[in-house]
Amino acid sequence: SDADGYLGDAAFPVLVPGAEAEVPFGADQRVEVRERVTSRSAERRVTLSGGLLRITEREVRTVEYRISAPSGEAPAITIRHPAEPGWERAGSDPAPVPDEADPSTLRFDLPPGTDLLRIEETRPVLESWSVGDLPRDRLIGLLTDQISPEDRDRLEMILEARDRLDRLTAERDALFEVRARTVEDQDRSRRMMEAAPAGSDMQGRFLSAILELEDLIGETDRKGQALQAEIAAAETDLDRLLRAE
Repeated sequence: SDADGYLGDAAFPVLVPGAEAEVPFGADQRVEVRERVTSRSAERRVTLSGGLLRITEREVRTVEYRISAPSGEAPAITIRHPAEPGWERAGSDPAPVPDEADPSTLRFDLPPGTDLLRIEETRPVLESWSVGDLPRDRLIGLLTDQISPEDRDRLEMILEARDRLDRLTAERDALFEVRARTVEDQDRSRRMMEAAPAGSDMQGRFLSAILELEDLIGETDRKGQALQAEIAAAETDLDRLLRAE
């Protein structure tokens, strides 16, 4: 512009005859700004109440803007960093400049020679889980985090109660499988006895086998009833621990 002088560089694209395009200008193409974002979790805290496990963390995000320019040139630069909802600036050097014209960004005016702007932001992250929905390995992992001694003891008791219930349930299921196989063996012996000659020794042996299997089924049923009672007691104990405040 003859009136204003040099307004900055512009890159003109290749256009076919008659085509039109908007060409941005005013950007110093010799200056490069690279952005790098890293994040980590800090200050995890675990609380347990009424069967609900609350995991509170502080997520920390670090954004680095690295500025590079030709040797001997160190221009002053303004960087606008997005001000995302939920994130709070924890630190930066320099501090942002108030800019009411664009409240959606944080404005940083960097003096000549600045080659790095580092911004650290934090936000709370809250997870809520039902203890009954979390797998055993996850619960064990939470015992190593910041948790009060009272909640730790209660969580350990919940794990023990869940392990006992799982063991009893597995024993009951295995017993049901044994009973099913025994009933199949008894049905097979009954069919063989019916096919054997009447009054033969073979028929007598199958009858004895049927009676023995009947005793075994009865014994299995009694064990199953006892196991079911233990399972009911274990479920009651676990429910009591989960409901405790």
